[in-house]
Amino acid sequence: IMSLEVISNLKPTKYKYKSDSHGSTERFTLGIMAQDINKVYPVNEYSILNKDADDYFMVDYVQLIAPMIKAIQELKDEVERLKNDRD
Repeated sequence: IMSLEVISNLKPTKYKYKSDSHGSTERFTLGIMAQDINKVYPVNEYSILNKDADDYFMVDYVQLIAPMIKAIQELKDEVERLKNDRD
């Protein structure tokens, strides 16, 4: 579940909050849509997502660091393999 393929399915985006009780409605927020994260890391299995009192998703972005590191490691391995194949 920690792989380049999984991370590749998450689409960075920009958005504005609908309610100012959750963030700025005037300025853009950069992130990943919680609904997309939920497809890969379901809220009932992983603690990357939580729901607030209003039933809105909240993303714990710190928990995405480990899968991103794993994806970077996979990319590094692929680059090394391609370099070795070329030589």
